Amino acid sequence: MSDNMSKEIWKPGNMLYPIPAVMVSCGREGEKPNIITVAWAGNVCSSPAMLSISVRKERYSYDILKETGEFVVNLTNRDLMRATDWCGVRSGRDYDKFKEMGLTPQKSQMISAPGILESPVNIECRTKQILELGSHDMFVAEVLCVTVDTRYMDEKKRFDLRAADLIAYSHGEYFTLGEKIGKFGISVAKKPQECYNNSNKKPRKGGKNVAKISIIIPVYNTAEYLDKCMEGVLAQTFSDIEIMLVDDGSTDGISPAMCDTFGKRDTRVRVIHKKNGGLQSAWIAGLTESTANYITFIDSDDWIDTDMCEKLYAQTDSSFAESEVIAANYIVEKAGERRRETQGLEPGVYTGSALDEIRRNLLGNEVRPITMSRCMKLISRKLLLDNIKYCDPTIVMSEDVNIMLPVFCDCKRLVIMKGSYFYHYRTLWDSMSHDYNPKLLKNLELTDKTFRDILWDKNVLNADAQMDREFVVMLLVVMKNALRSGRKDTLSLVKEIFLKPETKKKIDNTTVNLNSKANKLLYFTMKHPNIVTVSFMKAVINYYDKKTNQP
Repeated sequence: MSDNMSKEIWKPGNMLYPIPAVMVSCGREGEKPNIITVAWAGNVCSSPAMLSISVRKERYSYDILKETGEFVVNLTNRDLMRATDWCGVRSGRDYDKFKEMGLTPQKSQMISAPGILESPVNIECRTKQILELGSHDMFVAEVLCVTVDTRYMDEKKRFDLRAADLIAYSHGEYFTLGEKIGKFGISVAKKPQECYNNSNKKPRKGGKNVAKISIIIPVYNTAEYLDKCMEGVLAQTFSDIEIMLVDDGSTDGISPAMCDTFGKRDTRVRVIHKKNGGLQSAWIAGLTESTANYITFIDSDDWIDTDMCEKLYAQTDSSFAESEVIAANYIVEKAGERRRETQGLEPGVYTGSALDEIRRNLLGNEVRPITMSRCMKLISRKLLLDNIKYCDPTIVMSEDVNIMLPVFCDCKRLVIMKGSYFYHYRTLWDSMSHDYNPKLLKNLELTDKTFRDILWDKNVLNADAQMDREFVVMLLVVMKNALRSGRKDTLSLVKEIFLKPETKKKIDNTTVNLNSKANKLLYFTMKHPNIVTVSFMKAVINYYDKKTNQP
């Protein structure tokens, strides 16, 4: 015992902290149900199971609780923190708290008072005794039924409270529960060394998900950029993540070893080494080995802000955990240019008929309503797994559309975030999209058939109209690649591509709406490929590239 230890003496007060922060739901016939946040709550008996809550007489819920004798104690977690606080500082006399906080009344099994669907645990109670104690009256109640969210059940049907990410209240502040440092009985266990901190232990294959987000990072010969990419990933303010580094058969002699080093440095990092199969095969490998309910993708030459996962996850809705997409914006990072790119849709939440309208306009526009990149988004894992069957590894341009198109067709909730420029997209001059590839037109014909089939398979009735426009819009990309080729016979190349009878017919018979001056010029050149138009556009493209790719 330290001789320097000293303590002050304070007057009596409530210093029994931390304590659970629970939302108590109640209601009576003819009135809207209400929620009251209660800090003074606790267990009082195990057989029969009983608990207590203490409520001030002046609270709106007090009379409801006293009259009905029924209530539900709803445990709270990180996702419910704001609602927990708001329901504690606002009165049910003035607000419909379920509506204001976007919460769902859940029909109880044994009583008439509703629970809160979004809560991981609902405890249905009936009052046995009310004790008048002073500032608060204590409602001592018997527990009649407990319902739990099956997302937190492991393979042995055990409820994993730790995975629920519960919060506690301590002297005016909310906290998530800390790391595990032991278990009941550790002090008398025969082998105390077996009780250890496993807060960062990797999830077992087939076992309970301990991460809420799986970050999948395909790696192929990107050692030059991987440190920058991982710097932001490892520093995420949202801790419940697993990081899947998928080495797609890198041949630079450095990237595979770097992946392994990150795996040894941080137990959240899982490394997969596989034979080279291309970008789609890499992220699919990471997806199938992932364990979280939500997925986000990062290309290993890009990087992210440290709060990206936290901000994305805050937008999720547990009711749509298997069928939603949260989309942020991004910043294009080039050597001589840095610009913000914003989703075409207005920020907000889209469900039902609003999503149907979006599906009729996913493709075929100069500016898509939402980017088809799998990056800068948080996606329900089930949506991705259900649609892997559409992925064709031979697609080398628009490969992200191959998975995101069916995902958007199936999603039941889409969130477009405001601002949120978390993702930094690095464009490299030697990227495939900046060099002419003679296979691009053949690839475009392949994607046209593939995506057309997806839209029809998803019952999008204007599939053909969308894809006709999409084909012409993507020809703009082919044109830019041809103009960048550096070939002396650029004019012959452009004529060969765009005067091909089938291609010219699609261009002439399809109307596309273009606003960008550059795209209008490219479109005019597509329709009228001659020495003047091609030479002019080639000069414009080369000037722009030189300006924006200066080191």
